[in-house]
Amino acid sequence: MIQLYKRKMPLGGLIRLLMAIALGTASAGERSDAASAAPDETRPSGMHPVPEDVHNEMLSSPKNLARWHMGTRLYTGHWGDDPSPLEWGDSSPDPITNLLEDDVANETPLPAGETDVVIDLGRFYRLDTVRFLNQGVRGSLRIQGANALHPPESRRWSELSRPISIDRDGIIGSRFPVSEARFLRLRFDVVDAGGGIAAFYAAGDARIADAAPVLPPAEQLYQPSDSPLIGFDFATLPAGARITHVSSGDPRQAASLIDDDPESEYRFLLEDGDSIFIIEYMDVFRFEYASMVMDAGRGTMEVYGMRRLPEYLEASTETEVIYLPDAFFTENAPAVRYELERPARHLRLNLNGLDARYMLVRFQGINNPTPSFAVSKFSAVGSIPRGYAQHVVAEVFEFAEPDADPAESGADAPDDPPRLAPASP
Repeated sequence: MIQLYKRKMPLGGLIRLLMAIALGTASAGERSDAASAAPDETRPSGMHPVPEDVHNEMLSSPKNLARWHMGTRLYTGHWGDDPSPLEWGDSSPDPITNLLEDDVANETPLPAGETDVVIDLGRFYRLDTVRFLNQGVRGSLRIQGANALHPPESRRWSELSRPISIDRDGIIGSRFPVSEARFLRLRFDVVDAGGGIAAFYAAGDARIADAAPVLPPAEQLYQPSDSPLIGFDFATLPAGARITHVSSGDPRQAASLIDDDPESEYRFLLEDGDSIFIIEYMDVFRFEYASMVMDAGRGTMEVYGMRRLPEYLEASTETEVIYLPDAFFTENAPAVRYELERPARHLRLNLNGLDARYMLVRFQGINNPTPSFAVSKFSAVGSIPRGYAQHVVAEVFEFAEPDADPAESGADAPDDPPRLAPASP
């Protein structure tokens, strides 16, 4: 049975609790699979409940439109009269398809020289932001838009942003004046191909609440299907996920762990002990791997799966703190444990078909000079039929007829939608 200590926040009670736990765990033996270097001093982890309205507020944040589940298609290189798009689930050896995956830690390697990518968003949007996580690439990026499909070398692409310098690791991107476009052209000019990019993000005024998957009951997801299986991130607000508890930081910002933006982050304080968060899904799903975009030093990362929360966590209120002693982690085996031997910006953990409705994620820092651990996006990916994973986009805009703008490739532009016009009040 998992033991939990439940207390309010008075200082005297907290001191007595710390002494009791220290005495109760002093004689414990070494853990199996423990890190060769001892983690920072063990403390009971105070789990702060996350208010429900936090997730409702986050639904008004921008939606990442550059995802396969949004109906996006991808074109690469140069083509002639009949361009063929790469689509979700296509068996393509081209690693550029990683760009639109739900797995935020899946890198897209970029070769030296120029690489052209054209993204068909499937419909018109008002766009103002492009971002991605860079790891080892040096060069520049041009971002252009159009209302019809043109070859990458065409002059009919409009500049959406000044060229972006890719001169450091971390989040790289641009905010630009709002522009209407269905097609994006990305031209990467790489001078040092020592890595790749991940967590690509393109957004504007479409909100997270404007798009949602049509998910059936969980048992139906895993029935035989003629539809190809797709890696789908269940750790999103549209898919019904929510953060229930965090060990430190501001609980009102906790939904940023599962929003769409790689730049927003949730920052834990290592001085408060282990960094822990608990995520709840809509149902018991089967997970193949978990991915994170993060800012972490050396330490140990663990993921625990549960079909239900213990009663003491379910009964906690928004003003109560639940203290998890170290016994929680010694009595329950993690689905995966990974030793970070050096600082990392992204991480992918194999969950091997874990069935769970709740996940507890813990990071234990090891003698780190940095005072915090931050997560920009957590993803928990499982394989489901493509038809269920496709998001339905709400018709939140009004449209006006576009100007004539045929594709220069010699073929008709594919099903070009009308140009976006402001919605009437």
